[in-house]
Amino acid sequence: MEDRILMKRKLLNFFISILPAVFFLLMEYAVTFGAMLAYMVFGMSAGGMNVDDILDKIMELASDPAFSMGIMIIYECFIILAYGFWHIKVTEKSEHCVIPHNINTVSVIAVLVLSIGMVVVTEYVTMAEDFVNPAWYDVFEGIMEDAGMAGDLSLGALLYASILAPIGEELIFRGLVFHYSRKAFPVWIAIIYQAILFGAFHMNMFQAIYAFFAGLFLGFVAWYGGNIAWSILFHMVYNTIQSLPLFGFLDYAQDNYFYFMIILTAGVLVCMAAIFWYKRGIDHRNEENAIYEDLMAKGYTPLTGGDSGTVY
Repeated sequence: MEDRILMKRKLLNFFISILPAVFFLLMEYAVTFGAMLAYMVFGMSAGGMNVDDILDKIMELASDPAFSMGIMIIYECFIILAYGFWHIKVTEKSEHCVIPHNINTVSVIAVLVLSIGMVVVTEYVTMAEDFVNPAWYDVFEGIMEDAGMAGDLSLGALLYASILAPIGEELIFRGLVFHYSRKAFPVWIAIIYQAILFGAFHMNMFQAIYAFFAGLFLGFVAWYGGNIAWSILFHMVYNTIQSLPLFGFLDYAQDNYFYFMIILTAGVLVCMAAIFWYKRGIDHRNEENAIYEDLMAKGYTPLTGGDSGTVY
């Protein structure tokens, strides 16, 4: 009987884990459609525009990168507020506090270094994708152009890519999806599962593949650190580096096998070293926190050693 109840709970949590991503996509289409409908009603009520004129204007706006970016920024702000509230309601305080309890300099630096290493590794993943099917990149490039994310980014596009999108996506995938999927699967399966959904969420094969790989690391960082603030930091730095032309030299590695292997190996080693130091910093801080909590439980304070008043 207990096994059946446990299985039902796991199935329920699995179903709920899908909903954050599904709701996001449905609301995105609803907001876009609502904005177009509002424009149509306003145009007709203001007079001077017939239905054909309004539809032509809507199609013109839909293909305007600046308009698309404005809608994306407004919508992402709404997502951060709505999903942030959801995440706070269903998780422990240690999982959603802005500054993690186990924050430490070593792990922060390790996350920054890991972000740089992941940019290099995913650049090689995209090279492989382009080799397998160049059409994937063509589709991706068209999506980026329509969204105003191609070429030199505007301030709004950089704000969206570097700050808003990382916060929103981490709340959805490493926050809510991972939270519920951990109750349905072992941790390692939950990490893979949320990475698969994260890749599929981008809705084009080119981004889906490298987003899956990035999602694995983001999931591990959030899980091991016990707080999505770690994966948000990782995601922000990663997206910022990707948005700036800092790694153009990697294009030259495609024509030189020696440089290709050297840079790829360096990227992998940097990621491995960063993960090692990230874990070490988290473990050390967690041990310190455990000792501190034990002392507090015995009546010690940060300034005195219990009843004796000895400073420690």
